[in-house]
Amino acid sequence: MEDQLTPFFKDPVAYATHAATIQIFLTFNVQPRLKDPEAFITGVQKLGQQHGVTMTAENFEIDQLNVIAGFDQPADLPEVKYAAERGIKISRRDDYFMTMKRPEGLPHATQVGKYEWKTVTAERTTKEGFWFALDLVELKKDLTASHVYGMPTLIFIALVTTFYASMYADAIETPKRWAAPALEDLFQKARRDLPKSAFKRYWRAIDLVVDGLRYQRNRRMSWKVR
Repeated sequence: MEDQLTPFFKDPVAYATHAATIQIFLTFNVQPRLKDPEAFITGVQKLGQQHGVTMTAENFEIDQLNVIAGFDQPADLPEVKYAAERGIKISRRDDYFMTMKRPEGLPHATQVGKYEWKTVTAERTTKEGFWFALDLVELKKDLTASHVYGMPTLIFIALVTTFYASMYADAIETPKRWAAPALEDLFQKARRDLPKSAFKRYWRAIDLVVDGLRYQRNRRMSWKVR
Protein backbone atom coordinates (compact mmCIF):
# COMPACT_ATOMS: atom_id res chain seq x y z
CA MET A 1 0.00 0.00 0.00
CA GLU A 2 2.86 2.38 0.80
CA ASP A 3 4.41 1.71 -2.63
CA GLN A 4 1.12 2.63 -4.27
CA LEU A 5 0.91 5.90 -2.34
CA THR A 6 4.55 7.05 -2.66
CA PRO A 7 3.92 9.22 -5.78
CA PHE A 8 1.30 11.23 -3.88
CA PHE A 9 3.19 12.11 -0.68
CA LYS A 10 3.55 15.77 -1.69
CA ASP A 11 -0.13 16.24 -2.55
CA PRO A 12 -2.39 15.82 0.52
CA VAL A 13 -5.61 15.74 -1.52
CA ALA A 14 -4.34 13.13 -3.99
CA TYR A 15 -2.78 11.13 -1.16
CA ALA A 16 -5.94 11.07 0.95
CA THR A 17 -8.12 10.18 -2.04
CA HIS A 18 -5.91 7.33 -3.19
CA ALA A 19 -5.46 6.08 0.38
CA ALA A 20 -9.22 6.03 0.87
CA THR A 21 -9.72 4.22 -2.44
CA ILE A 22 -7.21 1.52 -1.52
CA GLN A 23 -8.68 1.27 1.97
CA ILE A 24 -12.19 0.77 0.58
CA PHE A 25 -10.94 -1.98 -1.74
CA LEU A 26 -8.94 -3.75 0.95
CA THR A 27 -11.73 -3.43 3.50
CA PHE A 28 -14.17 -5.29 1.28
CA ASN A 29 -11.73 -7.85 -0.11
CA VAL A 30 -9.12 -8.42 2.59
CA GLN A 31 -10.39 -7.31 5.99
CA PRO A 32 -12.95 -10.16 6.40
CA ARG A 33 -10.05 -12.63 6.23
CA LEU A 34 -7.81 -10.84 8.73
CA LYS A 35 -7.42 -12.12 12.27
CA ASP A 36 -7.24 -8.55 13.60
CA PRO A 37 -9.24 -6.15 11.39
CA GLU A 38 -8.80 -3.25 13.80
CA ALA A 39 -5.02 -3.45 13.40
CA PHE A 40 -5.48 -3.03 9.66
CA ILE A 41 -7.50 0.16 10.08
CA THR A 42 -5.04 1.52 12.62
CA GLY A 43 -2.16 0.77 10.25
CA VAL A 44 -3.80 2.75 7.46
CA GLN A 45 -4.24 5.73 9.78
CA LYS A 46 -0.62 5.56 11.00
CA LEU A 47 0.66 5.45 7.43
CA GLY A 48 -0.99 8.80 6.77
CA GLN A 49 0.33 10.26 10.03
CA GLN A 50 3.91 9.23 9.16
CA HIS A 51 3.78 11.44 6.11
CA GLY A 52 2.02 14.34 7.75
CA VAL A 53 -1.32 13.73 6.07
CA THR A 54 -4.46 14.01 8.18
CA MET A 55 -7.32 11.96 6.79
CA THR A 56 -10.12 14.52 7.00
CA ALA A 57 -13.12 15.22 4.77
CA GLU A 58 -11.41 18.36 3.47
CA ASN A 59 -8.58 16.24 2.04
CA PHE A 60 -10.78 14.08 -0.16
CA GLU A 61 -11.98 14.58 -3.70
CA ILE A 62 -15.52 13.72 -2.64
CA ASP A 63 -16.93 13.50 -6.17
CA GLN A 64 -14.27 10.97 -7.18
CA LEU A 65 -14.86 8.86 -4.08
CA ASN A 66 -18.62 8.88 -4.70
CA VAL A 67 -18.00 7.53 -8.21
CA ILE A 68 -15.59 4.88 -6.92
CA ALA A 69 -18.10 3.82 -4.28
CA GLY A 70 -20.84 3.51 -6.92
CA PHE A 71 -22.90 6.38 -5.50
CA ASP A 72 -22.59 8.51 -8.67
CA GLN A 73 -21.61 8.08 -12.31
CA PRO A 74 -18.63 10.04 -13.70
CA ALA A 75 -19.71 13.57 -14.59
CA ASP A 76 -18.04 13.39 -18.01
CA LEU A 77 -20.19 10.50 -19.28
CA PRO A 78 -22.38 11.69 -22.21
CA GLU A 79 -25.55 10.37 -20.57
CA VAL A 80 -24.75 12.14 -17.30
CA LYS A 81 -24.05 15.39 -19.15
CA TYR A 82 -27.29 15.01 -21.11
CA ALA A 83 -29.28 14.62 -17.91
CA ALA A 84 -27.45 17.54 -16.30
CA GLU A 85 -28.59 19.79 -19.17
CA ARG A 86 -32.12 19.13 -17.91
CA GLY A 87 -31.01 19.86 -14.36
CA ILE A 88 -31.16 16.18 -13.34
CA LYS A 89 -28.67 14.15 -11.33
CA ILE A 90 -29.35 10.62 -10.09
CA SER A 91 -27.37 9.28 -7.14
CA ARG A 92 -27.51 6.34 -4.81
CA ARG A 93 -26.83 6.00 -1.11
CA ASP A 94 -29.13 3.55 0.70
CA ASP A 95 -31.74 4.27 -1.99
CA TYR A 96 -31.76 6.04 -5.33
CA PHE A 97 -32.56 9.73 -5.20
CA MET A 98 -32.82 12.60 -7.63
CA THR A 99 -31.37 16.08 -7.41
CA MET A 100 -33.33 18.43 -9.64
CA LYS A 101 -32.72 22.08 -10.52
CA ARG A 102 -35.65 24.47 -10.64
CA PRO A 103 -37.18 23.87 -14.10
CA GLU A 104 -38.05 27.53 -14.71
CA GLY A 105 -34.32 28.25 -14.88
CA LEU A 106 -33.77 25.69 -17.66
CA PRO A 107 -34.58 25.98 -21.40
CA HIS A 108 -38.22 25.20 -22.16
CA ALA A 109 -41.08 26.08 -24.48
CA THR A 110 -43.57 28.63 -23.14
CA GLN A 111 -46.65 27.60 -25.11
CA VAL A 112 -47.51 24.89 -27.63
CA GLY A 113 -51.00 25.16 -29.08
CA LYS A 114 -53.42 25.69 -26.22
CA TYR A 115 -51.01 24.35 -23.59
CA GLU A 116 -48.85 26.65 -21.48
CA TRP A 117 -45.70 25.55 -19.68
CA LYS A 118 -46.07 25.43 -15.87
CA THR A 119 -43.42 24.93 -13.21
CA VAL A 120 -45.57 22.65 -11.07
CA THR A 121 -46.32 20.38 -14.04
CA ALA A 122 -42.65 20.28 -15.07
CA GLU A 123 -41.63 19.21 -11.57
CA ARG A 124 -44.42 16.64 -11.31
CA THR A 125 -43.61 15.14 -14.72
CA THR A 126 -39.89 14.84 -13.94
CA LYS A 127 -40.63 13.13 -10.62
CA GLU A 128 -43.09 10.83 -12.37
CA GLY A 129 -40.28 9.80 -14.73
CA PHE A 130 -37.95 9.07 -11.83
CA TRP A 131 -40.48 6.84 -10.08
CA PHE A 132 -41.42 5.05 -13.28
CA ALA A 133 -37.74 4.34 -13.92
CA LEU A 134 -37.52 2.69 -10.49
CA ASP A 135 -40.60 0.61 -11.35
CA LEU A 136 -38.93 -0.58 -14.55
CA VAL A 137 -35.78 -1.51 -12.65
CA GLU A 138 -37.80 -3.55 -10.17
CA LEU A 139 -39.60 -5.34 -13.02
CA LYS A 140 -36.22 -6.54 -14.32
CA LYS A 141 -34.13 -6.88 -11.17
CA ASP A 142 -34.11 -5.68 -7.59
CA LEU A 143 -32.92 -2.16 -6.82
CA THR A 144 -29.52 -3.35 -5.59
CA ALA A 145 -28.49 -4.40 -9.13
CA SER A 146 -25.60 -2.33 -10.51
CA HIS A 147 -26.70 -2.88 -14.14
CA VAL A 148 -30.09 -3.23 -15.77
CA TYR A 149 -31.25 -3.38 -19.42
CA GLY A 150 -27.63 -3.47 -20.60
CA MET A 151 -26.46 -0.31 -18.82
CA PRO A 152 -25.57 0.93 -15.31
CA THR A 153 -28.73 1.32 -13.24
CA LEU A 154 -27.92 4.96 -12.43
CA ILE A 155 -27.63 5.71 -16.15
CA PHE A 156 -30.91 3.98 -16.96
CA ILE A 157 -32.79 5.94 -14.28
CA ALA A 158 -31.21 9.20 -15.45
CA LEU A 159 -32.17 8.58 -19.09
CA VAL A 160 -35.78 7.69 -18.30
CA THR A 161 -36.14 10.72 -16.01
CA THR A 162 -34.56 12.99 -18.63
CA PHE A 163 -36.94 11.67 -21.27
CA TYR A 164 -39.98 12.65 -19.20
CA ALA A 165 -38.49 16.07 -18.43
CA SER A 166 -37.56 16.70 -22.08
CA MET A 167 -40.96 15.79 -23.46
CA TYR A 168 -42.58 18.36 -21.21
CA ALA A 169 -39.89 21.03 -21.58
CA ASP A 170 -39.77 20.87 -25.39
CA ALA A 171 -43.33 19.91 -26.36
CA ILE A 172 -45.31 20.63 -23.16
CA GLU A 173 -46.57 17.04 -23.28
CA THR A 174 -47.17 14.86 -20.22
CA PRO A 175 -47.26 11.05 -20.59
CA LYS A 176 -51.02 11.05 -21.13
CA ARG A 177 -50.59 13.27 -24.20
CA TRP A 178 -47.31 12.05 -25.69
CA ALA A 179 -47.63 12.19 -29.48
CA ALA A 180 -45.55 10.79 -32.34
CA PRO A 181 -44.36 14.17 -33.73
CA ALA A 182 -42.90 15.23 -30.37
CA LEU A 183 -41.27 11.81 -29.93
CA GLU A 184 -39.73 12.11 -33.40
CA ASP A 185 -38.38 15.60 -32.63
CA LEU A 186 -36.84 14.35 -29.40
CA PHE A 187 -35.41 11.33 -31.22
CA GLN A 188 -33.66 13.55 -33.78
CA LYS A 189 -32.34 15.97 -31.15
CA ALA A 190 -30.90 13.12 -29.05
CA ARG A 191 -29.29 11.61 -32.14
CA ARG A 192 -27.51 14.94 -32.77
CA ASP A 193 -26.51 15.55 -29.16
CA LEU A 194 -25.38 12.09 -28.03
CA PRO A 195 -22.59 9.79 -29.21
CA LYS A 196 -23.82 6.65 -30.96
CA SER A 197 -23.44 4.31 -27.96
CA ALA A 198 -25.18 6.77 -25.59
CA PHE A 199 -27.95 7.37 -28.12
CA LYS A 200 -28.58 3.62 -28.35
CA ARG A 201 -28.96 3.48 -24.57
CA TYR A 202 -31.30 6.45 -24.59
CA TRP A 203 -33.49 4.97 -27.30
CA ARG A 204 -33.52 1.65 -25.44
CA ALA A 205 -34.74 3.48 -22.33
CA ILE A 206 -37.46 5.33 -24.29
CA ASP A 207 -38.60 2.07 -25.90
CA LEU A 208 -38.93 0.44 -22.47
CA VAL A 209 -40.91 3.40 -21.14
CA VAL A 210 -43.37 3.33 -24.03
CA ASP A 211 -43.81 -0.45 -23.74
CA GLY A 212 -44.22 -0.17 -19.97
CA LEU A 213 -46.89 2.52 -20.20
CA ARG A 214 -48.72 0.59 -22.93
CA TYR A 215 -48.73 -2.51 -20.69
CA GLN A 216 -50.12 -0.49 -17.77
CA ARG A 217 -52.91 1.00 -19.89
CA ASN A 218 -53.86 -2.40 -21.33
CA ARG A 219 -54.11 -3.81 -17.81
CA ARG A 220 -56.35 -0.96 -16.70
CA MET A 221 -58.57 -1.45 -19.74
CA SER A 222 -58.87 -5.19 -19.08
CA TRP A 223 -59.95 -4.49 -15.51
CA LYS A 224 -62.64 -2.09 -16.75
CA VAL A 225 -63.94 -4.76 -19.13
CA ARG A 226 -64.24 -7.21 -16.24
